[in-house]
Amino acid sequence: MTIDQQWGDMMDETEFGYPPQQEIIEGDIKKIISYEDRDEKVVKVTRFYKLTKLKVPKPIADRKKWRKFGDCASDGPGINPANSMVGDAVFLTLATKKDQQKRKKYRLRLCVDTTA
Repeated sequence: MTIDQQWGDMMDETEFGYPPQQEIIEGDIKKIISYEDRDEKVVKVTRFYKLTKLKVPKPIADRKKWRKFGDCASDGPGINPANSMVGDAVFLTLATKKDQQKRKKYRLRLCVDTTA
């Protein structure tokens, strides 16, 4: 690729001419066949995945049956990565006993009027 070549032109060159990706399910094995460009050669890539079924708690199974809404209303079952995303990472810092001892402890005194 030369410097003056656009990324769109490069995508057109690399994506055209490949057969579409195939998914074959045989029992509990899913086989995905795709084609990639490696070292300026077209290479057939075959991936095997073992399908498993997991038992989930009843509330989760009930939630999976809910009708989708919003941008996902027209999607099929499962997650659509086009409109699903992972939120920000949250880091948890646990305090040690020394950190807890360094903190000041405040006590609240309540003044109660006993003359009433």
